[in-house]
Amino acid sequence: MNRIKKRISLILMLAMLLSLITPQTMSNAAAGPKLSSKKANIIIGQKKTVKVKCRVAGNISVRSLNPYFCDVVKVKKTLKKKKPASFTLKALCAGYSIIAVHVKLKKKIKGQREFDLQFHAYTVDKPSPSPSPTATSTATPGNTPTVSPTVSPTGSPTVSMKPSSTPSASPTATARASATPTSSATPRPTSTPAPTPDPYNYTVTYTHNLSSDKVVTGMPDPLVVKVPKDGDCKLTLPPAPHCDGYYLDSWIYKNDYRKSPGDVVTIDKDMTIKARFVRDTNICIIQYETGAQQHPEIRGVINGTTVAYGGTLTISSITPSWTGHTFSGWQMSGYDTIYQPGDTISNIHSDFTLYAVWDTDVSSLPAATTPPKEAEVLSKILEKKADYPEGSEYSADKTYRWTYGNIYLTCKGPGAFVAVLSDAGFGVGSNVISVSFGIDRHNFRIGDVINWDNLDKKGIIVGLDYEYFTLAEANDGVVHWNTKLPRSTSIGHVDCRW
Repeated sequence: MNRIKKRISLILMLAMLLSLITPQTMSNAAAGPKLSSKKANIIIGQKKTVKVKCRVAGNISVRSLNPYFCDVVKVKKTLKKKKPASFTLKALCAGYSIIAVHVKLKKKIKGQREFDLQFHAYTVDKPSPSPSPTATSTATPGNTPTVSPTVSPTGSPTVSMKPSSTPSASPTATARASATPTSSATPRPTSTPAPTPDPYNYTVTYTHNLSSDKVVTGMPDPLVVKVPKDGDCKLTLPPAPHCDGYYLDSWIYKNDYRKSPGDVVTIDKDMTIKARFVRDTNICIIQYETGAQQHPEIRGVINGTTVAYGGTLTISSITPSWTGHTFSGWQMSGYDTIYQPGDTISNIHSDFTLYAVWDTDVSSLPAATTPPKEAEVLSKILEKKADYPEGSEYSADKTYRWTYGNIYLTCKGPGAFVAVLSDAGFGVGSNVISVSFGIDRHNFRIGDVINWDNLDKKGIIVGLDYEYFTLAEANDGVVHWNTKLPRSTSIGHVDCRW
């Protein structure tokens, strides 16, 4: 008896556990979002509404991958547990389109919160004709209804209409003739004609193997090819596109077949045909970098160009512009020479980029940008350009006496050059404060003299922005008025007069 009781209690406990587990299991097993239909023919000019159902609330977004044929004209995006979301499509012209439906739920189903569904829309010119219903006679000729009175239980007569069982007369020849359509009547179709098969519309997309910074011209636009059912299409590959410094090696068809412009290929599905470019080693590529990527206010686009290997480049005559700055020329990275528009560079054997050199134009700076005192100091410093023009030589042996309060120091080379400019900006004999180390807390201003690169280089600040110091310096024996030094550079020493 005790064993039976134990077994019964064990069964009851298992049943209770199953009742607790089953709802959660069913909830987890709930189906994801579904479309009320997967595909349909839509008549041009008409609309079709498709519902999106799910046990979990959320939102939907819908787009047509080929809106030329079938477009989304209305979306009710809110998806509730007992109220489906929906979208309405409108057929625009005969063809085929995939409708992409993105569903985002408020709760996860099977570990997912977002689902992508598809609806296939075939748009047709007109509906398939359906057979017209044939009218059937409800009375036989000669079968005239007769009236026969019947008596109700109450004794009052009731009249009922009943046709007589025997026809009173057989149909005459005249009746038969009138039932036959005359030759002038339009005969009705005896059967429904088979509808025209829906066409497949395959999309052919052209792409290339070059990076996004390369300018490729002549690439064909995406092409939609209409192919009958159970058929294919022959496509002639387009002419070669163009990219400076590269040539088209082949069109890559179905990922591995190399084809040439003018070859005929078979289109039997949506596909991408890629232009395979190869670097032309007989050509050198020259690019112009104005700095517009960092400073969108810079105007004047200078397109890159190519030069034959070992050839000569004539620099573009286009001059970029930047409010508050003066364009001083072009400079190759790592070189001091500044080239002007129209200059030539010969014996070119590699690719390179020319970078625009900008000087700060004090006359155009608003007072709010540069404090008046700093603008005055900068103006006096820049007057020295007449004595020390850009690119002029400055010997390391040249000396200059610079006053630290009442102490006179003899500076040589780069130190002498910035001392000349500092005295010009502030006046000879004005007090100089030396700030060593901890200068990351120094409030840099125009006219400050800084040392960097293990104190081996010295320059005076003639421009400031959030990213760079702009310096006048002569560290390599050549005068430069527009040296860009990142603010992240480790500065070892500062001399200031503020």
